[in-house]
Amino acid sequence: MNPAGPQAQSQPLESAVQYIKGVGPARYALLQRLGVETISDLIHYYPRRYEDRRVRGTLAEAAPGETQALRATVSSVQARRLKDGRSMLEALLSDAGGSVVAVWFNQDYLREILQRGREYFFYGKLDRHGSRVQMMAPEIEAADGPGAKVHMGRMVPVYPLTEDLTQRAMRQIMWNTLAQYGPQLEDWLPQLFDESEGWPPHPYAIREIHFPMTQEAWEKARQRLVREEFLVLQSAVALRRYRLESQTQGVVHTVDGDLTRRFLENLPFTLTGAQKRALKHITVDMAQPYPMHRLLQGDVGSGKTVVAAYAVVTALQGGFQAVLMAPTEILARQHAQTLSELLEPVGIEVVLLKGDLQAARKQELLRGLKAGKHRVAVGTHALIQSDVEFKRLGLVIVDEQHKFGVMQRNVLLEKGECPDILVMSATPIPRSLALTLYGDLNLITLDELPPGRKPVRTLWLQEEEREKLDGLLEARLKEGLQVYIVYPLVEDTEAGDLKSATAEAKKLAAGPLGRWGVELIHGRMKAGEKAEAMARFKAGEAKVLVATTIVEVGVDVPQAGVMVVEHADRFGLSQLHQLRGRVGRGTEESYCVLVSTPKTDVGLQRLEAMTRFSSGFDIAEEDLRIRGPGEFFGTRQHGVPLLRLARLQEDEEHLQWARAAAQTLVEADPRLESEANRPLRERVKQILEGSDTQIESI
Repeated sequence: MNPAGPQAQSQPLESAVQYIKGVGPARYALLQRLGVETISDLIHYYPRRYEDRRVRGTLAEAAPGETQALRATVSSVQARRLKDGRSMLEALLSDAGGSVVAVWFNQDYLREILQRGREYFFYGKLDRHGSRVQMMAPEIEAADGPGAKVHMGRMVPVYPLTEDLTQRAMRQIMWNTLAQYGPQLEDWLPQLFDESEGWPPHPYAIREIHFPMTQEAWEKARQRLVREEFLVLQSAVALRRYRLESQTQGVVHTVDGDLTRRFLENLPFTLTGAQKRALKHITVDMAQPYPMHRLLQGDVGSGKTVVAAYAVVTALQGGFQAVLMAPTEILARQHAQTLSELLEPVGIEVVLLKGDLQAARKQELLRGLKAGKHRVAVGTHALIQSDVEFKRLGLVIVDEQHKFGVMQRNVLLEKGECPDILVMSATPIPRSLALTLYGDLNLITLDELPPGRKPVRTLWLQEEEREKLDGLLEARLKEGLQVYIVYPLVEDTEAGDLKSATAEAKKLAAGPLGRWGVELIHGRMKAGEKAEAMARFKAGEAKVLVATTIVEVGVDVPQAGVMVVEHADRFGLSQLHQLRGRVGRGTEESYCVLVSTPKTDVGLQRLEAMTRFSSGFDIAEEDLRIRGPGEFFGTRQHGVPLLRLARLQEDEEHLQWARAAAQTLVEADPRLESEANRPLRERVKQILEGSDTQIESI
């Protein structure tokens, strides 16, 4: 039976999968749990691995200790009852080379299936017991039966499943589907996949990815499908870039003027080489007639804010306004303070717009922004409220972009006339992911830290090693340094054994650390309370700050020398690295102490990575490896859609090919309207649906 055989019918591939042979209403409901609604969904629901069920030789050549497939004749079948009440079935299997015993417990129905003298496939683990070789509870398939080609004698697919759906049922459904509908698959973009270069046609690649004939055929099929997945995404990115760079009239900023010169002259420190390169990119971009779209990423403490400040000064130099949006009030306050310190020497005021402002102050700020009196605003989501208007908004800066939705960013952009945008991230993004998620943004990477920064020492302590932690804290506090202690919960819960910041702060205040002063901060506190607690800690009135991950970003206390993370295995890897970045900002040696006895492999991998890597870029690559792209940023809208086979890190060569191919296609056919590009256009439309770019508008 050929899975792409002549039985195909004309039913569209977008029809419900319920009516495929072997599905029906009950299995349709199970497939829906897997996200499989249509025939096309099912065809593109790929195996997660394969079992090699090819027969390698005779029974005499079978190797005990391995899981393998055998082809043998049933010579005898014997059933008996054991003393413990279980039933046991033994079958003697033989071929020209020798014999093996197959054993099953409590599977009496097999007595009716196994026929003496008939040949079967058997798949299971062989073991030696005394003088005989036996196979415990193998899967079986009659060699002359209809399922033999599906389940045995080949590379057999193993699919991600849901409860009550078996691998055998799923394989048979997939085989039936490919047999009936495989020929309806079109070989799209043959101009990019020349068969003379060894690329299989798309329908053949689909068949081989499910039921590969050889390892080599599977590898080539996978490579073709991976390139297709990347090509669709990169074409969507290329179309967005085309719209931005060729069809959008942006602000042409004055980049060479007195204000930028005075700003650079008044900086109280020397820029790193990476910062200087970043400023050159910003200068070139902001002088262009189309909007700047830049992603500025750098490790914790690499100096992104001064680059952002330079962009602000450049915008103001031509009479425009600038705005910076941050995800939390703490981070917004920190940015407002840092920008003020950088911009006040050149006479620029920074205003902070946040949700808890008194009505009179808020109205004054809103009037000032609308009239152009206030030229630089920093804020949280409050900036995207409908009552916030600008006179001449020319630059939008979004920090920690992955914590916002795309639509939130666009709301802010719409408050100006095609303003430049600078997206900042202190969570370094692996190159492969940046090309995919932010491919429409030009990337600037700050890969140098300011001189004098000492690396933070990272220690991992088990729960029973708390005496070491107590000694470390006491020693560092006596030296005049301050301490963060972070917990995963705000308050204790009835279920679970996780400690909470609220309860532990009380205990610590009543214990030996109490004499150093203990402050508490978490997200449920009122804004004023949080600000007061942070102010006391920053002023040194309290030496210990107990917190949740609210201090993950935006907190800069140079005297803080120890970061303690309790239940560290419960935090994400990027979170742990961000928390570590809260210390080491002064000249003293600093410590990050991870306290945890991990209960999962993922938790263990995170802690090992934290002790092994200090660079945020290495951490990001490891985080992507552990979690995969769909979870890297926590929600699906920030994940990578349609990457069913592709692996960003392992397949970057194919990603680079797709990026170049997409750029070539879009340059030649900016709307992908040609007949040859029609299949690609349809796939790209699916990705662009719901985004700010519709393919019809390009």
